[in-house]
Order: sequence, then C-alpha cells, then structure tokens
Amino acid sequence: SWAARRPEQVAWMQVEDTDSDPARFWSSLVAAIARHRHDLGAHLAPLVVGSAGDDRVIVPALVNDLADDSERLVLVIDDYHLINDITVHRGIERLIELSPAQLTTVVSTRVDPPFRLGRMRVRNRVSEVRAHELRFAVGEAADLLGSVGEQLTATAIDDLCVRTEGWAAGLVLAGLSLERAPEPARFVQAFRGDDQLVVSYLGDELLATMDPDDRRRMLETSVLDRFNGPLIDAVTASTGGSQWLLDAAVRNQLIVRLDNTGEWFRYHHLLRDLLALEAKRTFPERLPELHGRAADWFAAQGDRGQAVEHRLAAGDVAGGMDLMRFVGSDLLGQGQIRTLQRLLERIGVAASDDAVCAMLWGWCEYLGGRYAAAQHWLDRASDVWPPIFDPMLAMPLRINVALGRGDVATALEMARTVTAKGDLPTRPAELATAVGAAYTWAGLAPEARESLAVAVVKATLDQRFTAHTMALVSMAIAELDDGDIAAARSAAATALSTAQSFGLAGYHGVAPAVAVSARTATEAEQARVDAVHAVDL
Repeated sequence: SWAARRPEQVAWMQVEDTDSDPARFWSSLVAAIARHRHDLGAHLAPLVVGSAGDDRVIVPALVNDLADDSERLVLVIDDYHLINDITVHRGIERLIELSPAQLTTVVSTRVDPPFRLGRMRVRNRVSEVRAHELRFAVGEAADLLGSVGEQLTATAIDDLCVRTEGWAAGLVLAGLSLERAPEPARFVQAFRGDDQLVVSYLGDELLATMDPDDRRRMLETSVLDRFNGPLIDAVTASTGGSQWLLDAAVRNQLIVRLDNTGEWFRYHHLLRDLLALEAKRTFPERLPELHGRAADWFAAQGDRGQAVEHRLAAGDVAGGMDLMRFVGSDLLGQGQIRTLQRLLERIGVAASDDAVCAMLWGWCEYLGGRYAAAQHWLDRASDVWPPIFDPMLAMPLRINVALGRGDVATALEMARTVTAKGDLPTRPAELATAVGAAYTWAGLAPEARESLAVAVVKATLDQRFTAHTMALVSMAIAELDDGDIAAARSAAATALSTAQSFGLAGYHGVAPAVAVSARTATEAEQARVDAVHAVDL
C-alpha cells in the first residue's frame, strides 16, 4: 500500500460518522499518532478527556510534542467530509498552520473543508490534489484492473476511463463486474453517466452476478461500520467468516483493511452505500434482527458503545436504555458530551421515563451551563426513580445544580446528608468533590478540606480529571475564605498547574482558582492579569 511504501511513519485516521464529537475526533487522532509515538499518546490522551476535545488545548500540546521529535511523520485523515463540527475544523486548520517541518498532514475529503484555503495558499501551507489529478490514465487503469484488464484492448480501457472519468472506485466496480461478463468489450460500451449513474449500473451488475453466499454475507454485513471474522459469523449466523473475509478482501479492493494484522476491515463508503440500499430493498424486515445480533456480539466483547448504537438502530429502545447505564457514565468521563446527547436524542421521549437517561440529560444541561434545564431533568429523574436505585447516584448532580443556581443552603443540606452516611471514601470522586464544594461555598473550611482530600485521592485513583481539578479549585477557595493567604496562593497554583496538565486550563470552572491567584498575588500587575483572565474564563 501507499502507506507501507512511505519512508516516513504514517499515522492513519479513518473518520467515521460519529467523529464529529470533538472529544471523539481528537481521541481517534491522538490514538492514530500514538501507534508510532507512544509517549505522545500517554501525554495527550488525558488532555483530550480533560478538555472535552477542546482544540485550543489539544493542538498547541500536539504541536509541541511533535516538534520535540525530529522523526518525520505523515498524518492521514481519511473521509474528512464526514466532520461537521466547526471546532474540529478550526483545530485542524490551526494544526496545519502550526505544523513543525517534520509533520505532513494529508486531508482526504470529497468536498473542500471550511478552512481559509486562500490564506493557506498564500502562506504556502497547503498543496492541493484535485479530482481531475486523481483520474486514472489508461496505463494506470490497466494496472488497477489487473488480469481483468488483460481481456480488454487499449481502446476499450481508454473507453472505460472516459466513461468512469478515471474514477478509481468506478473502475474497481467495473473490474468486479467484468470478471463475470461474458462479453467484456460489450459490457464496457453498455453504460454511461456520471458517478451516481455508474455506481447504480455497476451495482446492479455486480450484485446480479455475485456468488449467492458472497451476496448474502455482504448484504447482511452492510449494517456494520467495521467488521472482523467472528463478528461476520455472529451477524450472518454462519461460520468461516475470517477466511471468507480475507479471500473477499483479496478479490475486492473496496473491502478496506483497517489494521496491520488484517483482522478488522470496512467497506468502501461507495460499496457500503450500495449494499445498504440493496439490503433495505431486499429484506427490510430483517435489518433489526441483524443489528440485534451485532449488538449482542459487541456487548459480549465488552464494547457497550457499539452495542448501544446497534440496539437503537434495531429499534430496541429499551435495550439501548439499559446499556446507557454503563455507556452514559463512560461518555461523561471521556468528555464526549456531543455523542451522549446524540444517543439520548435517538432514544427520544422514552428518556424522560427512565431515571438514568433523565439524569444523563441533566448532566448534559448542567455542563452546558443550563441549570434550570438540568433541574427539570433532575426532577423528572426523581419522579421515575426505581426503589432499588441508590439515591446517592443523583447526589453529585443535585449538589452541583444547586450551587450553579446559587442555592448554597440546599447544597449544604444535601452535603451533610451524604457525610452523615460515613461512606464517602467508597463513593465516586464526583460526589466527594461536590460535597467539598458545598462546604466550601458555605464557608465551612474544615469540613471542606476533609471532603476534598477524599475527592483528590479518589479522582487520582480513578483518573477522573475534572473532579480532581475542581476539588483543588475548591481547596483554594476554602483556604482563602479561612484567611490563610499563603495556603490559598499555594492551593490556587496547584489547581491551575493540575488543570493545565489535564487540558482544563480553559475550562470556566477553573476561574475561581485564577481569581484566588489574583487575590493573593504579591505584585499589582500580576494581580491585574489574573483578574482579567478570571473574568475572561
């Protein structure tokens, strides 16, 4: 392959439909680079989570890490047209502008990305390869077609290039159909049109002449974004999927390998669209069953994120909501709020009758600064809360929402209820952080220190970066309120350095620590700078 022949290391990121969530996009990009630069991945992965995919945090850190490594790297972002998030576009444009000389970024897309391309051209920061430059010439088309092309004259291959406009995917589809065509030359003359017409025609030809077992497996697996042998067996209720997949990938260049071991594959988007349309036309009533089998397989492998996607695609909302009990907290912890919202939107009105989904909606609203909406979802969760559920599960959100709305008295009452149980060290870090914050804003420094110390220990063990940072922020406030200026200055510095290391330096929740730094500064100019920064946050 092209990547294998490159002298440089090549980090390949295959963009998927769900990657418009900034946290998911940057996690995937960092993971792609980390396959070659392990230390970079270890450093940047927490930044992505902590900043919830904030490009303003991630891109400078990524550029600095890459600049420290003199080895050349090519970063390929394939199918970039699937991204529709403005912050991701902003981040990639910034990455290209700031790239060190040893990094080359290749953006593969069907449409122009919304970058300031004119500015990038003037600054010589971009080289463009347009569609006409990618069209296959006759000799290249003959090489691509391989043994099939040997059946055609040079004139026929030239005609095929004209009719497909030298389009590689169209040529591959033509080759697959030509393998079974009794009169190859007549086949070449039989179709005309643009990309869509070529796809439609060749799709009909390909599917009509395909081996029945191959056709069945490919149609049934069109419900999958990616697949391996065992997954194919599970979805198609057959055996031998691994060998079939390897054989099919050799014959069909539109089955794309995703890893170096040849375990995971995907269909080229063109072929998958074709297969999905045909599956919907041929057996629409079976699609929920196929998605259900995929959900079962992913759940058994521990991949609940993929499992919930297939449960919802199967129309199994109840099954999807059951999985959200696990997936929702994971997405919150990874900062993938957009993905969480998308899943909740797919669940629809049923979310309001499920305590966990209602609480997850509450977290989404709270993190967006919409405290009244968060309270609405909390109230809804209370209305449908099952007796077997521990009410402490909702307490972190309850306390945070109360504080966000300025109701310190209610937050303090709830904090004391939690403390009275005596089991705070066994609870999630978010609860200890919320309890400590309630005591802090109530002016109860000793109680705050005790709860926040628990929060820091728990957050460190569980790698809960936001809870860790916010516990330190509350510590700084508590020390200032208690009148210990030196301790407050030190605590604020610790909070801010920790926030920086977790990628949370730009998070609005850090503003109080910056304000404490301003209040305890020994120089007037530094105090002014910190005060302005706190207001900006």
